[in-house]
Amino acid sequence: MAGGVDWTHDIPSRWEWDGGAHCNQTVTVQYGNKSAVAKITDQCPSCPLGGLDLTEGLFTYLAGSTNPGVIQGSWSYSS
Repeated sequence: MAGGVDWTHDIPSRWEWDGGAHCNQTVTVQYGNKSAVAKITDQCPSCPLGGLDLTEGLFTYLAGSTNPGVIQGSWSYSS
């Protein structure tokens, strides 16, 4: 958890959605020297392969603000 906050509502692309098989599964999202654990809650039909639609709070935590609009980070399913 980043800063003691449990981020929710990460939304993967339709390719990773897999018919909802990963709904409520947690992922670790990394950008720069920051990482956070978040929960998959829906799909993102407009996201590219490997993309996530992050909550505004998680995006701001990772990028410092919402000004970049799109960031290139990494994520993986948490164990």
